[in-house]
Amino acid sequence: MTHAHCLTRRRNAFTLIELLVVMVLILVLAALGLGYIVFGQDNQHSVSGAQAVTGALLNAKQRARRDGLPTGIRILFTSGTDVKGRPFTFSSQLELVQQPQDYNLGTWTTTDGTTLTFSTPSAPSPDFLGGADYIGEIDQSTVQAGDYFVAAGTTTPHRIAAVVSQNSLLLASSVSPLTSGAYTIIRAPRRLPSEDIIQLPSTVVIDNTVATAPGTPANQVFTYCQNLPLRYLVDSMTPPPPPPPPNTPPGKPVAEIVFAPSGAVVGQGTGNDKVSLWLRDPNWKLTPVAGAPLPGAPLILSVQFRTGFIGVYPVAPWAVGTPIPPPGTNPPNDPYAYVKDPRSSGL
Repeated sequence: MTHAHCLTRRRNAFTLIELLVVMVLILVLAALGLGYIVFGQDNQHSVSGAQAVTGALLNAKQRARRDGLPTGIRILFTSGTDVKGRPFTFSSQLELVQQPQDYNLGTWTTTDGTTLTFSTPSAPSPDFLGGADYIGEIDQSTVQAGDYFVAAGTTTPHRIAAVVSQNSLLLASSVSPLTSGAYTIIRAPRRLPSEDIIQLPSTVVIDNTVATAPGTPANQVFTYCQNLPLRYLVDSMTPPPPPPPPNTPPGKPVAEIVFAPSGAVVGQGTGNDKVSLWLRDPNWKLTPVAGAPLPGAPLILSVQFRTGFIGVYPVAPWAVGTPIPPPGTNPPNDPYAYVKDPRSSGL
């Protein structure tokens, strides 16, 4: 009986095709890995900044609920030009602020409708200095420019233009025909002296630079941050600033996001739907160029005014530096599209 034996051939090497396939796979994986590492490092800067700002906002929101007083953050912007003459408006510092209770000690009188003198029949007398070093010192004076005076029996607030003395104020608008009576001063948020300035990581800033490229029509120009609640700080010891634009209060503009004890955002400039803060690496190119890559791997941090909800979103596809088209256009070209999408809750 004859047995047929099947002899198996042993392969001592890979075929050329197999080697090429393996090499291609290695190159593809290496390219993907390198891209992930590079993007991850750039994006991590914005992520760390978003975490820092979110932490400050949540802390303010909790303190507002705990203290029963509106509490929030003040964004300190710095404007200038870089070494190439390109303008920028950045912030890398935040302050924790809280709105003190209303002030209503004594009564007031006036002869011209704008200069008010305050007094009481007995001690203590109205004192607008408090623990400040000088009258009208920002964040330190009991009453300061930018607070609002409301005469008793009325609902019209009058902005305080200047603190004249310890018991005298100058209003930006007349209270005529009223000449005396009780009052309430609605005081603006002050920095909490017990809290240090919050410093963002060195690799990230809140960017409020003009986002559109030079030559964009004026009605289509916008800044990276959207719907910032702005107010103006006027310090009595600060030299008078240049004349402001028409209908603009004098002083240094700052952005403040202040939470009521209920969690909603309150204060000046909170009439829109939400505020959007643009966070990015400042070491990237500043000047927007139409169609260029997004500079600084940015993220958008959004705070809803009505609910106080905080979300962080990627920037939607956008030809950098180009105006945002009207809603409903095709194709979309809005970097804030994810923020505006009601179905999106952020990262």
